[in-house]
Amino acid sequence: MTIDTQTGNWEYNVDYYTLGHVSKFVDPGAVRIDSTSLDGNIETVAFKNPDGGKVLVLANLQDAAQTVKIRWGDRSMTYTMLPESLVTMTWSGTQTGTDTEPIWFNNLENNTNYSAGTGASVSPAASTANLGGSNGIKLTTTANGDPGTASQCATITPQESASVDGSPYQYLTFSVKDMVNPGSCTVKVTFVDMNGNESSAWSHEKTVYENWTRVWVPVGGALGFDRTHIAQIRLGFYWKGDYYIDDIAFCNGYSDGIPPLSNNLVSNASFEDDGSAVAQPKGWHFEGANPESTYLEKNSNSASGRFHVVHYSPQTHDAYTWQTIYDLPNGTYTLRAMVQSGGGQTQNKILATDFGATEMSVDIPVSTPWVQVEIDNIQVTNGKCTVGFYTEGNSGDWSCVDNIEFFPASSG
Repeated sequence: MTIDTQTGNWEYNVDYYTLGHVSKFVDPGAVRIDSTSLDGNIETVAFKNPDGGKVLVLANLQDAAQTVKIRWGDRSMTYTMLPESLVTMTWSGTQTGTDTEPIWFNNLENNTNYSAGTGASVSPAASTANLGGSNGIKLTTTANGDPGTASQCATITPQESASVDGSPYQYLTFSVKDMVNPGSCTVKVTFVDMNGNESSAWSHEKTVYENWTRVWVPVGGALGFDRTHIAQIRLGFYWKGDYYIDDIAFCNGYSDGIPPLSNNLVSNASFEDDGSAVAQPKGWHFEGANPESTYLEKNSNSASGRFHVVHYSPQTHDAYTWQTIYDLPNGTYTLRAMVQSGGGQTQNKILATDFGATEMSVDIPVSTPWVQVEIDNIQVTNGKCTVGFYTEGNSGDWSCVDNIEFFPASSG
């Protein structure tokens, strides 16, 4: 509070009321959980109390009433906040349903829905990000400095419609390969709605020099910006030079992963869905005589994103990474994967088995750069197929796999 020492008068300030909202409802031992903020517009913070109850504090920073939508699993509600107001909401119970599944804005595979801002050029390019296929774009900028909202950038439009509803999502995520900055850099992202309103923010994640990096940016919006009709996304850079861009999608969190590869039936195909180097990644099983020699690795050398699976041990080892895909229409399928290996193994292969015929496999070549291997003409006759990565290795042998795809041959 503010006290006038001359008159003795006093008044409560904004911090007093803010602390009041938090201290009244957030209990000792509470933890902060994820929530969405629109910088300079609607600010939020959410907590989970020790008893499981949820607390959401919202601040409307604008001098105008605003309607917000609160989503929890498959349930939601709307509330109109008064100008420059602070609101606290509490609830308890068990969440039903899940967040909205990630969707593509544009995976840059089969269209030309992109252009260059001023001081830049853009062209199609092969991509080894491989989260949404094998094509991306190359952006070349010709000047240094803040790109603003429309220069030194690539402008991308949706791949399937005039606009995309970004309101159910917390983040825009995309892949960048930075050929300019050994010390890394951030990316300026500008959202443009159907009416031409813009909202810009710099990414928190930084690029990794000459490697594909996955970047997340909150889906923001100043007052008047229509998040339900996002018509353009512009990706800009401060330093001049070449940048590769691919796989632009909306998601709700770092652990969401991204939409599956086009027509891909493999779960967690790029090992990104857990958002960390977990012992048991979603959708996959680790077996063999030495399952401890199989693990997820996080580094800038993944074929895409941040994670890939490794078979390695300082001792001789036998390792098997696999998943079974069920409810398949009988027919012809193709299996692909990005691989690399230092060689020396007795066996080292990608395989398809348990599909109603004899196992099919392809050896993983000795190659430090990532290369793609493929098994085609897999004839499924029993409605399922197990896809896997098997290694029988000697001491110190290593082999890596990323971006495993299994799809009907007619859709390849």
